[in-house]
Amino acid sequence: TSKWNTFFKDSEILSEIDKDVRRTFPHLHFFNNLIDPSSSSSTSSSGDKKTVRRSSSNKKLPVVVDLNKKSEKQSPHYHALKRMLFIYAKLNPGIRYVQGMNELLGPIYYTFATDANTEFSEHAEADSFFCFTNVMSEVRDNFCKTLDG
Repeated sequence: TSKWNTFFKDSEILSEIDKDVRRTFPHLHFFNNLIDPSSSSSTSSSGDKKTVRRSSSNKKLPVVVDLNKKSEKQSPHYHALKRMLFIYAKLNPGIRYVQGMNELLGPIYYTFATDANTEFSEHAEADSFFCFTNVMSEVRDNFCKTLDG
């Protein structure tokens, strides 16, 4: 497939993930703790847009996520969920992302991120991703789009 085709497929997946992640436990302050994107070190200014650019290791087109798409302020925890779900979707093209995965990942991430020991909570995203992939290996058939009838 072409680089542009991959780019547009990735954008479609990111849009779907973003829509669902914003609905993940909206009643919990933990997930709605907003930050100003200009204070984030991972953002760079390009005109009046703030973007996150991550180049892939094999020189493909970079993934660009517009942080100002829906809101001026962003939750770092929602961004962590989006990153984990996107990486999972890319590593598992047979399943990709299916609605509901965010509801499975949210409590896992919350548990690690709120650990009293900061040495452990600093690695909440990596630990959550590892646990999420293990849980998904057990329940992946429940998320297969081809099995939806």
